[in-house]
Amino acid sequence: MALAHHFSWPEVVPLVLTSAAVYFIVALLLRQWAHGAVSCHRQAPRVPASSEFFLEGPARGIVASRVRVSFGVTDAVAGVDVTVQPGEMVGLLGPNGAGKTTLQGVLAGTLSPSAGVASINGRPVRGILGQRRPVVGLCPQSSLLPSGLTPLETLTYFAAIAGHSLPGRVADTLVKAVGLQEVAERRTAHLSGGTKRRLSAALAFSTGADCILLDEPTAGVDVLASTDVWHFLKRESEGKAILLTTHMLDEAEALCSRVAIMAHGRLVKEASLAEMLQDQASSLVLDVTLNRPDEMQEALRLDPDWDVQVEPVGHCRCRLVFKSCADRPGVTSRDAPILGDILEALEALGTVRHITFVRPSLEQAFNTLLTPTDGSHR
Repeated sequence: MALAHHFSWPEVVPLVLTSAAVYFIVALLLRQWAHGAVSCHRQAPRVPASSEFFLEGPARGIVASRVRVSFGVTDAVAGVDVTVQPGEMVGLLGPNGAGKTTLQGVLAGTLSPSAGVASINGRPVRGILGQRRPVVGLCPQSSLLPSGLTPLETLTYFAAIAGHSLPGRVADTLVKAVGLQEVAERRTAHLSGGTKRRLSAALAFSTGADCILLDEPTAGVDVLASTDVWHFLKRESEGKAILLTTHMLDEAEALCSRVAIMAHGRLVKEASLAEMLQDQASSLVLDVTLNRPDEMQEALRLDPDWDVQVEPVGHCRCRLVFKSCADRPGVTSRDAPILGDILEALEALGTVRHITFVRPSLEQAFNTLLTPTDGSHR
């Protein structure tokens, strides 16, 4: 009541607000001072022992070391080791359900491994409290794009977040690189699935990261556009470590210097592309066109001592894979057939219309590796 006799409310309200602001600023300064004093005596966060190797060593690129991911009693990834060095693109191959996308999720930091360590440029993706995660370029299996932005705006936005001084120029370059000029100003919600995949592939390179994870970047993309994306990936891959997951074996053969094949969560084989093809050098593959589709079983009536595999590939076509042929490099077995005997036997069947020799390919190596234990995925 006494205050009302000496001051009017229009005079009191500004005084109260000013006092509150002063108290707030003083409290904030005291809090920052106290936090700084404590930080001076605080030890650096302790890194888990399993991650120390990656922090102390000079390892660069993408590394998965004994990574295991379990869902209940099922191991989606069972102790996989994969390394991608700077300057190389490694293809991650395998049938559906092999664990490829799960492994990509661990390396991207979107999934926590049940065991093992994933690192990017020598820094564990997870497990370092108080430190930023390493930056990685990501093209996920699903096109997770802001529906309200255009491709040009999307690329500009992420380039700006990454700290590019000229994000607009980066976006323009990427739009042209993957052939999105005609839809650059169209909302992503109105883009086709294949166009979204091209934008997702470009987005993986917008941050300037030197470690890139690509999960089926050309899935649903037409043949001509896929070729543009392949040229783009080849140009941008220089000096970068890229892990490419794909079901397109010709894509892996065109882009990758090394491949890793997974099945049932395990790594079946990892080798250079040249080594994969060399392993098939002793085999002979013939593409056989038959007179009628019901005559395909006739192709099985060859010499029972020959190690031959019959693969249907079309309406009236099958592929004969002779695991060992005496005319092929490195074959010394006396039991192996010679090419002349094989052609003579096929002619004797009376059902063969055309024969084509098939060069060793990654597809052949893939089928050979998975057929004995995983034939259901063929």
